[in-house]
Amino acid sequence: MRKTILSLLVAALLLAVCVPVQAGVDESLAKAKDLYSQAEFFKAIELLITTIESAELEPIQAQKAYLLLAKCFYAKESQNEAEQWLGKLRANYPCLEIDARKNHPNFMKLWYSVAQDSLCERKDPGIKYIAVVDFRNNSTVDHDKWDPMQYGMADILIADLKGLTNLRVVDRERVQMILDEIQIQQTDYFEESTAVRVGKMLGVHVFVMGSFMQLDKNTIMITPKLVKTETGEILHSETIKGKPKELMTLLSQTAAKISSWLDLTITEEEKKVLHGSKSESLEAALAYARGVNLEDEEKYADASKEYEKALKADSSYSLARERLDALAMK
Repeated sequence: MRKTILSLLVAALLLAVCVPVQAGVDESLAKAKDLYSQAEFFKAIELLITTIESAELEPIQAQKAYLLLAKCFYAKESQNEAEQWLGKLRANYPCLEIDARKNHPNFMKLWYSVAQDSLCERKDPGIKYIAVVDFRNNSTVDHDKWDPMQYGMADILIADLKGLTNLRVVDRERVQMILDEIQIQQTDYFEESTAVRVGKMLGVHVFVMGSFMQLDKNTIMITPKLVKTETGEILHSETIKGKPKELMTLLSQTAAKISSWLDLTITEEEKKVLHGSKSESLEAALAYARGVNLEDEEKYADASKEYEKALKADSSYSLARERLDALAMK
């Protein structure tokens, strides 16, 4: 009985010590993040390293610290140090995913170069892994106007699908890097046969691809298809029609259709996600798509201007705000 009481007292004392320490770590990480936002990179680095060396960090705390350190070194153009901390992050947390939408494309390229030999083992059979490639513009009306949406449509669908619990979606940037390596352009040459080769490199089960077309001033249609990576077989395909001004609603329907093809169970909260990342403004959506296209061309200043136009058309457009903030990362 006495041993039990003593054990409980010791555990309580340890918890009493641990909680303030962990709270102190969280405060340090928050302060370091603020310093980073203020471009005080050296101060942020010093605080982060001190925090890492002086306390035993919880996994989530260590992930935040390592990633922020990499960002700080990257921001002050110390690529070797940035790569070193990204390497530590990957070595300790091989299944960790970094949100490409919230980081500069060049920083993500550095991450992908470190993460390509990941030791992550995907053990959960309930999780499906997919990739979305750019949709083709087959419009017979206003073709040039819709051209940027070839790139933006995939990006918007990825943002929605990433909100589903039982689904893992490869970042569009990662797909593009693989295609660049094997010298294939997404929109022009990506066919079902290509999905087999690229899918194995990415470790995905299926690809989402397709096309869209404005037929006349009152009709636009989106035709997504689901392609099996192992065989290149088209598992599902369907055409969704509506008015051009209803494009974003049609994309929500497309995301919902894809999730049904994958036999995903979607909660009420996840249903909101499928409709929550878009703008109802077609002008904002097209400006966002132009920004995505310009990022592909590494014209980051021009891309930022397009995201600003998107926010001017719809100040609540979260995707445009995220990309604008990411491109501000030096």
